Amino acid sequence: MKMDRRFYAESLVVRLGIALGAIVLLALAATISATVFAELSTGKAAAINIAGSLRMQSYWITVQVMRAGDGKHSPAELRRAVDEFESRLDSPQLAGGVPSNSADPTRRAYDRVASNWTSTLRPAIERAAREGASAQDAFVARMAAYVLDIDRLVYLLEHDLEQRIQALRLIQGAALVGLSLRF
Repeated sequence: MKMDRRFYAESLVVRLGIALGAIVLLALAATISATVFAELSTGKAAAINIAGSLRMQSYWITVQVMRAGDGKHSPAELRRAVDEFESRLDSPQLAGGVPSNSADPTRRAYDRVASNWTSTLRPAIERAAREGASAQDAFVARMAAYVLDIDRLVYLLEHDLEQRIQALRLIQGAALVGLSLRF
């Protein structure tokens, strides 16, 4: 018995099979895209948290610089605050959340924060601890501008994560619409 093309075109079983296959493919595409976006976003929240903690640590360093200048407090607390800041700045969680592409704005913001720390803030802390009030005032002004750089880094990390989540929403929304049209 020879099956003709009309049988396949008019067969309810074939039509249901095609529809079910399309639904499975759309569901599979949605699942894979969700998994990929979740993997690409892994560690971003930790990076945002650590970058945000740099602000708090900056303020704590400023307090310690002012205290170190009064002669009543040990510089050991200032050294601990600086060491803590540097460990957070160099942490693998923060570095892992920053794109490796040097043209990326988030990478540039991170590099700016790291280089300003090394070239400007760290030496200013040492000067302020040694030289007193005028050096402390200069340090506080620099630190205020530096915190704005940290704020920019936090914003860019958050924005990057939000874009990833938005892309995931779009893909899942398109898959939902595609699945809805199949019924």
